[in-house]
Amino acid sequence: MNSSQDNFSVKEAADRFQELVCQKFDYLENDHGFRFSKFSLVGGNTSGSEARCFYQKDRSTLEIIWYRKQFDLSAILFLDRPSLSRDEQTFYLEPIIEYLSHGDITPIVPQLYPRNKTFASVMDARERLFREGIERPLSYLAGRIQSYWKTVHRTSDENIKDFHRWYQNHC
Repeated sequence: MNSSQDNFSVKEAADRFQELVCQKFDYLENDHGFRFSKFSLVGGNTSGSEARCFYQKDRSTLEIIWYRKQFDLSAILFLDRPSLSRDEQTFYLEPIIEYLSHGDITPIVPQLYPRNKTFASVMDARERLFREGIERPLSYLAGRIQSYWKTVHRTSDENIKDFHRWYQNHC
């Protein structure tokens, strides 16, 4: 593995991630009333750590996670809807966008589902995506979420329940 990620210490890379998240996801604060609530580096200052940024609005939370070593970037939304169970209120944003688009929009970071992909091919694709660092994939993710933010928030409770069933079967 020889990517630009290797040129930064874990702390420097995590600080850069937080800075970029605040830049790329500023629309959450400007357009949707969310606020940046915290940053954490889980796993300490090791190469296997994960950086997490949290945005909050009332009781809804968006978490943006970067697993540097696994070349993974994801966003999890906890959508405060009392009509849904706690598990149903929590979901990865890219898979629900894939579901709502009937498979036309697939996750930016290659996933291990559907199950017919090999681990090696997924990791090779991820490494190519992150070859120049976190900025480009993070920009893509921020743009994707911005484009589908209203669609996700307006989707019915029944659609969210259907998504969870699809996700369980798809993964």
